[in-house]
Amino acid sequence: MLDSIHATEFLHHLLETDWDDYDGDGVIDTAFNRELELQFTEGLFSNWDALSLELSGEESYIWPDDPSGESIAFPRAITLTMWNFFPALEEIEYKDLIFVCKPDGNDVWQLTNLIEVE
Repeated sequence: MLDSIHATEFLHHLLETDWDDYDGDGVIDTAFNRELELQFTEGLFSNWDALSLELSGEESYIWPDDPSGESIAFPRAITLTMWNFFPALEEIEYKDLIFVCKPDGNDVWQLTNLIEVE
């Protein structure tokens, strides 16, 4: 379902400290699109031998920025642990994120916004 309209409308919203010109157009980006998200994720995954992603949290609410009222926000704390076996190396990242999801025309839920929070 990656080709659905909601997947192409995806935005990863960044903390102000991470704003930068990610697409090289000379304009500071406060968010980036699905294409850049996939490039960054592929780069991250290819640099490590193993990854573990843990999500915690149970809250959800209707996303107020969607006038249709269909989007649901899921605030979650994540722990991303990454390992290399040779040489042995481990890195752990902790982040608070809001995953915003909306059903497409086939009632398949799509991630439309990933929002980093402090």
